[in-house]
Amino acid sequence: VDLGAVQRQLDGQRQRLSLDLVLHIGAEICEALDHAQQVPGPDGQPMRLVHRDVTPSNVLVSKAGEIKLTDFGLAKRPEDGTSAGGLRGRFGYVSPEQASGQPVDARSDVFAVGLLVWELALGRRLYSGLADFDALRAVRETDAPHPRDHDPTLPIELDTILAEALARDPRKRLPNAGELGRRLRGLRYSLEDE
Repeated sequence: VDLGAVQRQLDGQRQRLSLDLVLHIGAEICEALDHAQQVPGPDGQPMRLVHRDVTPSNVLVSKAGEIKLTDFGLAKRPEDGTSAGGLRGRFGYVSPEQASGQPVDARSDVFAVGLLVWELALGRRLYSGLADFDALRAVRETDAPHPRDHDPTLPIELDTILAEALARDPRKRLPNAGELGRRLRGLRYSLEDE
């Protein structure tokens, strides 16, 4: 089932996923994105693909807990630029640079995963619950609130990780999905040890 369907079901029941599962899903998405960055192209060099459409409907969850990232139809390499016709992807999950029509790289996907993790951890929408124009403006102009502002029982480390994933300035953001995935897994394992 896709993660969007899971979110809708949880919304209807006013429930949310366990933080352990949220961190697992986020880390697995990051692993898929990291692979897309590292997979060799025909020239033997890393493809450095940027997905550009990391959304709940593009994440599949199996009953066994396997996570798959799908729909690489909008994926591009940073040097390919953006295609004519403007913004691609679902507006509630684009990065500030994507929303502004600027060039994107791996940090844009980091932002999208940060949005997904934020929403799953809190069981509420951040930008995806807004109308398209409002979502684009919010992504470009506002900072995401810390998860602990909404749920003080969440670990402070999650605030730190998501602040770095959701920084509006890509230069202040975590550099790639591999790093975000390592941080999410590290938090997950530290919570298991408690």
